[in-house]
Amino acid sequence: DNLSINISPIQLKRRNFVYKLADLCSKYDIPHSKLEIEITEGTLMEATEKGIGILEELIDMGFKIAIDDFGTGYSNLRSLIEIEINTLKIDKSIVKNILVLESIINLGKNLRFMIIAEGVETRKQLDILSQLGCNGIQGYYFYKPLPLNKIEDLLKRV
Repeated sequence: DNLSINISPIQLKRRNFVYKLADLCSKYDIPHSKLEIEITEGTLMEATEKGIGILEELIDMGFKIAIDDFGTGYSNLRSLIEIEINTLKIDKSIVKNILVLESIINLGKNLRFMIIAEGVETRKQLDILSQLGCNGIQGYYFYKPLPLNKIEDLLKRV
Protein backbone atom coordinates (compact mmCIF):
# COMPACT_ATOMS: atom_id res chain seq x y z
CA ASP A 1 0.00 0.00 0.00
CA ASN A 2 2.88 2.39 0.73
CA LEU A 3 5.63 3.46 -1.59
CA SER A 4 8.98 3.49 0.20
CA ILE A 5 11.98 5.53 -0.88
CA ASN A 6 15.46 5.64 0.59
CA ILE A 7 16.77 9.07 1.51
CA SER A 8 20.45 9.86 1.95
CA PRO A 9 21.96 12.06 4.66
CA ILE A 10 22.88 14.55 1.94
CA GLN A 11 19.26 14.95 0.91
CA LEU A 12 18.27 15.65 4.51
CA LYS A 13 20.70 18.56 4.49
CA ARG A 14 19.26 20.21 1.37
CA ARG A 15 16.95 23.13 2.09
CA ASN A 16 14.65 22.47 -0.86
CA PHE A 17 14.36 18.69 -0.39
CA VAL A 18 10.94 18.81 1.27
CA TYR A 19 9.49 21.06 -1.42
CA LYS A 20 10.89 18.96 -4.27
CA LEU A 21 9.42 15.82 -2.70
CA ALA A 22 6.03 17.48 -2.23
CA ASP A 23 6.10 18.72 -5.85
CA LEU A 24 6.86 15.20 -7.13
CA CYS A 25 3.99 13.78 -5.09
CA SER A 26 1.68 16.39 -6.55
CA LYS A 27 2.93 15.80 -10.10
CA TYR A 28 2.37 12.03 -9.88
CA ASP A 29 -0.76 12.24 -7.68
CA ILE A 30 0.78 10.36 -4.74
CA PRO A 31 -0.82 11.21 -1.39
CA HIS A 32 1.80 12.08 1.23
CA SER A 33 0.28 9.46 3.53
CA LYS A 34 1.19 6.73 1.02
CA LEU A 35 4.88 7.64 0.85
CA GLU A 36 7.27 6.26 3.44
CA ILE A 37 10.67 7.91 3.74
CA GLU A 38 13.39 5.40 4.68
CA ILE A 39 16.50 6.60 6.44
CA THR A 40 19.16 4.37 7.91
CA GLU A 41 19.67 4.12 11.62
CA GLY A 42 23.08 5.74 11.12
CA THR A 43 21.51 8.68 9.27
CA LEU A 44 19.09 9.20 12.14
CA MET A 45 21.94 9.26 14.64
CA GLU A 46 24.03 11.62 12.49
CA ALA A 47 21.16 13.97 11.72
CA THR A 48 21.82 17.50 12.82
CA GLU A 49 19.07 19.58 14.34
CA LYS A 50 18.33 20.77 10.81
CA GLY A 51 17.99 17.16 9.61
CA ILE A 52 15.67 16.33 12.48
CA GLY A 53 13.70 19.47 11.63
CA ILE A 54 13.31 18.25 8.05
CA LEU A 55 12.06 14.87 9.30
CA GLU A 56 9.55 16.62 11.55
CA GLU A 57 8.43 18.80 8.64
CA LEU A 58 7.89 15.70 6.51
CA ILE A 59 5.89 14.08 9.31
CA ASP A 60 3.78 17.23 9.69
CA MET A 61 3.04 17.07 5.95
CA GLY A 62 1.73 13.50 6.35
CA PHE A 63 4.73 11.49 5.14
CA LYS A 64 5.67 8.33 7.04
CA ILE A 65 9.18 7.66 8.35
CA ALA A 66 10.93 4.27 8.44
CA ILE A 67 14.26 3.44 10.04
CA ASP A 68 16.12 1.11 7.69
CA ASP A 69 18.90 -1.31 8.69
CA PHE A 70 17.85 -1.11 12.34
CA GLY A 71 20.29 -2.90 14.62
CA THR A 72 23.45 -1.95 12.73
CA GLY A 73 24.04 1.42 14.38
CA TYR A 74 23.79 2.87 17.82
CA SER A 75 20.25 4.17 18.15
CA ASN A 76 19.24 5.72 21.35
CA LEU A 77 15.72 5.21 22.61
CA ARG A 78 15.23 8.96 22.85
CA SER A 79 15.43 9.32 19.06
CA LEU A 80 12.98 6.48 18.55
CA ILE A 81 10.51 8.07 20.94
CA GLU A 82 10.89 11.74 20.00
CA ILE A 83 10.51 11.35 16.24
CA GLU A 84 7.20 9.94 15.02
CA ILE A 85 8.62 6.87 13.34
CA ASN A 86 6.14 4.53 11.69
CA THR A 87 8.33 1.58 10.77
CA LEU A 88 11.44 -0.22 11.99
CA LYS A 89 13.12 -2.32 9.33
CA ILE A 90 15.28 -4.81 11.19
CA ASP A 91 18.61 -5.48 9.48
CA LYS A 92 19.28 -8.97 8.17
CA SER A 93 22.23 -9.35 10.57
CA ILE A 94 19.74 -9.29 13.46
CA VAL A 95 17.29 -11.74 11.89
CA LYS A 96 19.69 -14.60 12.68
CA ASN A 97 19.80 -13.80 16.42
CA ILE A 98 16.42 -14.85 17.80
CA LEU A 99 16.84 -13.37 21.28
CA VAL A 100 17.83 -9.92 20.02
CA LEU A 101 15.24 -10.12 17.25
CA GLU A 102 12.44 -10.91 19.68
CA SER A 103 13.52 -8.04 21.94
CA ILE A 104 13.51 -5.55 19.06
CA ILE A 105 10.13 -6.75 17.81
CA ASN A 106 8.65 -6.41 21.31
CA LEU A 107 10.14 -2.92 21.72
CA GLY A 108 8.79 -1.90 18.32
CA LYS A 109 5.33 -3.26 19.07
CA ASN A 110 5.24 -1.45 22.41
CA LEU A 111 6.16 1.79 20.63
CA ARG A 112 3.46 1.01 18.03
CA PHE A 113 5.83 0.73 15.07
CA MET A 114 5.31 -1.46 12.04
CA ILE A 115 8.10 -4.05 12.14
CA ILE A 116 9.66 -5.34 8.94
CA ALA A 117 12.46 -7.90 8.87
CA GLU A 118 15.01 -7.68 6.07
CA GLY A 119 17.16 -10.43 4.63
CA VAL A 120 14.77 -13.35 5.10
CA GLU A 121 16.13 -16.29 3.14
CA THR A 122 14.49 -19.44 4.54
CA ARG A 123 11.05 -20.78 5.39
CA LYS A 124 12.26 -21.33 8.97
CA GLN A 125 13.11 -17.62 9.33
CA LEU A 126 9.73 -16.71 7.84
CA ASP A 127 7.91 -18.96 10.31
CA ILE A 128 9.83 -17.60 13.31
CA LEU A 129 9.22 -13.99 12.28
CA SER A 130 5.53 -14.70 11.78
CA GLN A 131 5.30 -16.28 15.23
CA LEU A 132 7.09 -13.29 16.79
CA GLY A 133 4.55 -10.95 15.23
CA CYS A 134 6.61 -9.25 12.54
CA ASN A 135 4.36 -7.11 10.30
CA GLY A 136 6.33 -7.49 7.09
CA ILE A 137 9.15 -9.46 5.60
CA GLN A 138 11.67 -8.78 2.82
CA GLY A 139 14.33 -10.97 1.38
CA TYR A 140 15.56 -13.55 -1.07
CA TYR A 141 13.02 -16.04 0.25
CA PHE A 142 10.51 -14.27 -1.98
CA TYR A 143 12.69 -12.96 -4.82
CA LYS A 144 16.29 -12.27 -5.60
CA PRO A 145 17.09 -9.00 -7.38
CA LEU A 146 15.55 -8.99 -10.85
CA PRO A 147 16.26 -7.06 -14.05
CA LEU A 148 13.70 -4.42 -15.00
CA ASN A 149 11.90 -6.53 -17.63
CA LYS A 150 11.41 -9.38 -15.11
CA ILE A 151 10.05 -6.97 -12.51
CA GLU A 152 7.59 -5.59 -15.06
CA ASP A 153 6.45 -9.15 -15.92
CA LEU A 154 6.04 -9.92 -12.21
CA LEU A 155 4.02 -6.77 -11.57
CA LYS A 156 1.72 -7.54 -14.51
CA ARG A 157 0.84 -10.87 -12.87
CA VAL A 158 0.09 -9.34 -9.46
